[in-house]
Amino acid sequence: MMSRRSGITSTEVVCAAIVVGVVSATVAPALVYVAKQNRTSSQHLNASAGLGNILDEITATPFSDVTSDSVANVKTPDWLASQLTDSKLVLTVDENNEGKRVSAKLSWESVHGGLRETVTLHAWMFKTGDST
Repeated sequence: MMSRRSGITSTEVVCAAIVVGVVSATVAPALVYVAKQNRTSSQHLNASAGLGNILDEITATPFSDVTSDSVANVKTPDWLASQLTDSKLVLTVDENNEGKRVSAKLSWESVHGGLRETVTLHAWMFKTGDST
């Protein structure tokens, strides 16, 4: 008389391994893409916050002291530069009869390779001392 053993056969194990392999191979690239997008979003958020802080500091100075020369020495904060590969900060001051527009542009190497990500913010200063 034959005895019946409970359990799984090696054929079932091989089939299960194949299914798991196919599913993993399909899902892995999507997970990598999602991770890169998450990192890019975090970098944009931090870049916006960092530029906002820089512009706040600049617009808090007296109107007459804000010039292209005075903003030329402003550097990307260390906490932000450490998160962005090959970051470059460009600050400009455009003056007209009504006031000054301070522009801050931060660019860095993208996690997607080859491309550069960029965030640009502007602040306006007026001769009355108010800034918006």
